[in-house]
Amino acid sequence: MARSRLRELREERGLSQGQLAELAGMHRNSIYNIEKGVSKEVSSERASALATALHVRPHELGVEIRTEGIPRSVGFRRLSPEQRQLIDELMSLSLQEYEVIRLALESLRAKRKRRRK
Repeated sequence: MARSRLRELREERGLSQGQLAELAGMHRNSIYNIEKGVSKEVSSERASALATALHVRPHELGVEIRTEGIPRSVGFRRLSPEQRQLIDELMSLSLQEYEVIRLALESLRAKRKRRRK
């Protein structure tokens, strides 16, 4: 069950709900609500923060991650299976991994821009 996986990960690391909340930049009550299943979904930002604090990937938390409408959008349905897979992978990155990808894309954009000149 989703809520017990978060608790299991937290307890494996010897963290209290308050300590995890502090590491993830959240309130202790939020951790409690996620673990107890009161919060049915977790935003991708919160999932990423929790995953970073616990040194796991967001999908390992075992929580339903709200994707702010990306999969529901008409544009998403028009994407190829490869593009959808890439988006799914991006959604499961930790904050540090996301930052690496963001910087790489920024570098590629800058190279492309220089070539056009």
